[in-house]
Amino acid sequence: MKHWMAALLLVASTAWAAPAGLKSTAMGRGPTLVMIHNLGGNRSMWMPTVRKLLPNYRVVLVDLPGHGDSPMPDPFTLQAGAALIDQVLAEQKPDSTVVVAQGMGAQMALLALEQHPERARGLVAIEMSLKKPFNIPDQQREAFFSMIDKDYDTFIKNTYTALTGDSAQRVALHVMAAQVPAPVMKSYLRDMMSFDPTEKAKNVKTPLLLLITDRIWSVDRDSTAIVNLQGYDALPASKFALRHIRDCGILVATEQPDSLAAQIGAFSRQVLATKASASK
Repeated sequence: MKHWMAALLLVASTAWAAPAGLKSTAMGRGPTLVMIHNLGGNRSMWMPTVRKLLPNYRVVLVDLPGHGDSPMPDPFTLQAGAALIDQVLAEQKPDSTVVVAQGMGAQMALLALEQHPERARGLVAIEMSLKKPFNIPDQQREAFFSMIDKDYDTFIKNTYTALTGDSAQRVALHVMAAQVPAPVMKSYLRDMMSFDPTEKAKNVKTPLLLLITDRIWSVDRDSTAIVNLQGYDALPASKFALRHIRDCGILVATEQPDSLAAQIGAFSRQVLATKASASK
């Protein structure tokens, strides 16, 4: 039944390509939520949560560069990918748009909004860390990629199955990530080596909601520990809000669609109402 409903929504939606080529699916009416998945995912992963949001929002699902149906720019950098996301955002109505993104998708959205904060009224970032994802010395990087080249399939399997303790989810994550071409994944990994999102986050003026699941927010950690762990201690507390979504992990859009949709809706109403009040 769930698969039938997802198929119906996709058929009833409008598929289109932004000028820069990122593939997106738009559906529904109302204020716009631009939703961007994590590295190794695709735009369909949001569907359980999208169904909860459609009564009140227009939703635009975006495939990251090199993922799903989106082409990969050549040469690729995270900044080039962010420019493609910016092209998608430029097609929306800025006064009624909120970006929802996870992991690397959230970091690339952050880059886009640093350059053009006027594109959206807020950013919901799911498990977006402000710390470098890799801390490998320059002299060891080629050895690291050589190791990946020798057994890429094992690298992807170990990387993505480590993100959850649930056996069915491990299989699902591995299958999804394995659909991303190896050269695409390696291009992301190379640029991530030198990417430091902290300075970018300091410059962003867009209101930010950080959502953390049980995968990171364990029972032995309080909010201060989470702020430090994710690197947000480098930012003024006024620049972001922090919320915990319980009983789920990296597949939060599937595991807790009601909770995730509720957090997205509450934040969106807040930032859109703030903008409307300021314009009066």
